[in-house]
Amino acid sequence: MFMRPGSGCIISFIAKLLGNERLYLANDLNIDACLATQVTANVNNVAIEVVHTSFFEGMERLHGKVDLLVFNPPYVPSEEEELNREDLYAAWAGGVDGREVIDQLLPVVNPLLSIGGCFYMMVILENKPKEIQTIMEGFGFRSEGVILKRRAFNELLHVLKFVKVREA
Repeated sequence: MFMRPGSGCIISFIAKLLGNERLYLANDLNIDACLATQVTANVNNVAIEVVHTSFFEGMERLHGKVDLLVFNPPYVPSEEEELNREDLYAAWAGGVDGREVIDQLLPVVNPLLSIGGCFYMMVILENKPKEIQTIMEGFGFRSEGVILKRRAFNELLHVLKFVKVREA
């Protein structure tokens, strides 16, 4: 499952790598991102179910069944008026410390993932990755820390990895 898939390139790549015999879900608040993800999946001949929704709304039937969750949150620190929009701002506006959307998601990851399931999330230093790691450990995850760093223009992106080890 990929939350906030943007153009759909990453989830399409994962589906190509792992094969079409699995269920791939992508959800986004932005309808344009949903459409772009579906086009990217079609071009790459992969089957991805794209859902226009926020977080796990309507996803209750998946509790305990997701083995891989990838989250590309809106992580850029921003003003409050840029939050809670469904346009392009939703792709990047993260509020105070870029954490408002991240902090809403963290408590609901555990019920969704299977034991041993992995959760990957992209952050920047302003999001306080060490603090996120501590929070996730309290929610029943083992933190494997920053597994990848990449510079993208003016941002140094960090990918965090967590493994669910117990129910919260």
